[in-house]
Amino acid sequence: LGRLRIASEDLPGALDAAQKGHQADTRATAPALLAMELMGKQVTAAEAVVTDTLRKQSSPELAMGYVRVLIELQRYDDAYQQLQTLTNKNPKFADAWLVLGSMQFEKNELAPAEASLSRYVALAKDDPRQSRGIAQAQARRAAMYVKQGKVNEARQLIRSMPANTPEDARIRLTTEVQLLRDLQQWQEAFDLLEN
Repeated sequence: LGRLRIASEDLPGALDAAQKGHQADTRATAPALLAMELMGKQVTAAEAVVTDTLRKQSSPELAMGYVRVLIELQRYDDAYQQLQTLTNKNPKFADAWLVLGSMQFEKNELAPAEASLSRYVALAKDDPRQSRGIAQAQARRAAMYVKQGKVNEARQLIRSMPANTPEDARIRLTTEVQLLRDLQQWQEAFDLLEN
């Protein structure tokens, strides 16, 4: 019912549905998911449903959804705080480490970013569905090496990325080419593409 109300632009009705659903079962994820969708539509009162649900249950997926909404709303400090809570409560939830490490990188917190991204890679390395995330983490780590003047280490890190599928090999190649392009090493990037 709440989704139908959103589709018809009845945001107060959708909020009412989320709140009533939450009152019926404070641990249910459906009202919280509806509330997150409403948050994305600038319905600030919906956030109370999300935060109360997160207090009553420990779904890392739901918490990660909340983080993504906070990032979408450009509430970076709140997202950062939620990620720290999420990684403390669920240290084996890989996705949170990737986003936390990326945020730390953007804040120029290089040592914590390295630790978070390394943690992500260690948790995600055996999951073939995580190849893009691993590439992103390794690209961030390589960028940290470049900031420290360690270009060869950065390239070696990228080259050590697994290439078990043609897609993995393409990601690895484009990541290294992007690094060389950022360093304005055009000829090396071109040579790499030709091989």
